[in-house]
Amino acid sequence: MNPRWSGAALVLALVLLSHAAIFIRMAEAHALAILFWRLLMAWPIMALIVFNEVRSSTKSNSEAPISKLPPTHAHPHGPPRAPLLNLADRFAIWSAGVLLFIHFVSFFVAVQRTSVAASNILFTLNPVTTAAGAWLLHRHGLQLRLAASMALGILGVLALFGPWLWSESSAFDLWGGLMGVLSAVSFSAYLLTSRQVRRRLSNPRFTLELWSVALILAGVSMLLFNVPFFGYSEKTWWAFLALAWLPTLLGHAIFTWCLNHFDINALSCATLSEPIIAAAVAYWLFGENLSFAEVLAFLLTSASIALLTWPWLRGQWHRRLGAIRSRSEAQH
Repeated sequence: MNPRWSGAALVLALVLLSHAAIFIRMAEAHALAILFWRLLMAWPIMALIVFNEVRSSTKSNSEAPISKLPPTHAHPHGPPRAPLLNLADRFAIWSAGVLLFIHFVSFFVAVQRTSVAASNILFTLNPVTTAAGAWLLHRHGLQLRLAASMALGILGVLALFGPWLWSESSAFDLWGGLMGVLSAVSFSAYLLTSRQVRRRLSNPRFTLELWSVALILAGVSMLLFNVPFFGYSEKTWWAFLALAWLPTLLGHAIFTWCLNHFDINALSCATLSEPIIAAAVAYWLFGENLSFAEVLAFLLTSASIALLTWPWLRGQWHRRLGAIRSRSEAQH
């Protein structure tokens, strides 16, 4: 793959993903309704992808001689044609689906109650919260780099909450800010909860399983809280559709493809561009100006993620310096 094409794919994925908050802001509806229609409009396409994947797998397995299939102790004639999920796997999927539902709703509320920039900055902290969660689960010694990264991330959050803390007339919405923090924490919890079962399923099937759980929860929640399913403006329906097809399907599909062509640390650093892109579009469409607190919070969270990925960044820097020296010596 040409590096230029893979780089262009990453840029396109980041642009599409950063527009999720824009479409949420454009949709004049309750957060639960936005989530329900976002998933419902995207679900059939993902289901079709999974159906074709299963059909192709079944066809290839049926055409392959049994003797060619690698034997296992559990399956002496070869592996099963599709992963069989046990009760523990189902529990993990439902747990991850609940956490993904919480992430979606909390992020939507954060976008609606705070600025687009603030909600994206808070969510961008998820690599740090994921690393912190992994440390808590495995109980390894706390590395100084992780501790410093967590401290910078906390300072970034406090920078956003600062105007509310020291000024009673601040326009910052406390509830929206807390929902932004919850969106990052719940997303990290979803990643950690689904780590094992994710390895057993293809990405489309895993995604469809989680979307199904989140879609059911969204529909039930709408019934419980009397949130209407219909009666929205044409602008809101277009926002639902754009949110479902652009960031949800196309953006995540391209970003998942990028996982096979970029180091995970590079992608963590690349996601720092999402708040910048989203803030620029929000300024153009909604007239949202960046506050000093938001700029400071972005710098602190960027430093937090850079510190978290520092070994990779240092390795990249040394490799680049080595390549420059090699070219210089070859020329002389």
